[in-house]
Amino acid sequence: MKAEAGVQIRFSALYYKSVAISFVTGFCFYWHNSMRIIFALIVAVISNSEIIAQTLSSGYIINLKRDTIHGFIADRTDKEMAINIKFTKEKDGSGLTKYAPAELLGMGFDNARVFERFSSVNKSGDSTSLFAKKIISGKIQLYTIGSKNNQPDMVLVNADLHRKVYLSEPKKQTMTVEKEEKKIFLVNNYLGLLAYVKNEPAMASQRLNYTEKSIKKDILNYNNQFAKDFPVTVYNPKLNYFYDVTFGMPVSRGGDSEFRFAIYKNKYSPEISRTFSRWVGVSYRIWSTDRPPDNVVNSNQNYRQQFISVIPLGLNFHSSAGVIRPYLYLGVGLACYLETNHNIVNAIDMGSKTIIGVFPTINPGAGVKIKIASQFLMIEVTPSTGSAAVFMNIGYSF
Repeated sequence: MKAEAGVQIRFSALYYKSVAISFVTGFCFYWHNSMRIIFALIVAVISNSEIIAQTLSSGYIINLKRDTIHGFIADRTDKEMAINIKFTKEKDGSGLTKYAPAELLGMGFDNARVFERFSSVNKSGDSTSLFAKKIISGKIQLYTIGSKNNQPDMVLVNADLHRKVYLSEPKKQTMTVEKEEKKIFLVNNYLGLLAYVKNEPAMASQRLNYTEKSIKKDILNYNNQFAKDFPVTVYNPKLNYFYDVTFGMPVSRGGDSEFRFAIYKNKYSPEISRTFSRWVGVSYRIWSTDRPPDNVVNSNQNYRQQFISVIPLGLNFHSSAGVIRPYLYLGVGLACYLETNHNIVNAIDMGSKTIIGVFPTINPGAGVKIKIASQFLMIEVTPSTGSAAVFMNIGYSF
């Protein structure tokens, strides 16, 4: 005799707690068995992160004689470009020459990413030259400095009055008052510098916070008042995207059936970092067994588990050069848990009973990408909470 299957939906705090504890316990146990693999991949990522890909993009340099020379520039992060640039006239990259900021007046890519040389006194009192990227053009031109190593953060130039100021993050200072009481306060000299470069009263920007976003907004509002005489343009850094699709099975299944599938979308700014990306994604895992229940008289023994995870926040750390590129990632999200159990009562098969729950998840993984033309073949390991220590996954990145 067989009755209809039943469905239970559990949303109790006790259920969440028990599932979460089981998940974390299983994760820690099985992850421990695969730490040698993960550790080796972490070392490989760190070692390979020092390698810089020499991707050449069309652009130009301006020498000290104010001659504009067109060619190809090694496309790197703003932090790297602030210190030096690498340029060649040849498309194949031959004759690539490194230039320090003191050797050029400026340079730029054909996609409107432009750098100009500035000389200033750093926070240690030493004179230095570096390249700053132009973000806003107009009556006030705003430049950002990618290298934060004891350098100013931004440069503002008034194109009409020919005034130039360097902005640095406010410093914390300690002042001793009566009874030796010490107070910490911020030196907000950037407000006075903003007022000076805009030729405005100092009170005009008193409520402006020191962030690139707020200062950029303030300068844009100011420039728009003079857009007729000083056209306003804004440079928006480009974003790159790539997708990772993986399919995996446990290293040792133990007679049970189990597999996983995942698809992740990565986003990163190559002007900020070539080794970090943020990602979102979805993963699915199923485990099932054909083994009969241990008790044929009364049993609610589990025989199938399914996890559907939605991951809204993840970080990926990867090598940016080479044919073989190690990577590792970590994401957090929510999983819908479906557990299907036997439902045998007094030797009567009542069908199955399904339990549904939702709980937070941690989604780690590590592997290598093998470059094939412009795409990548993936080999990846991820932990398992089932009978196997790890999943071995293969995939495709594009």
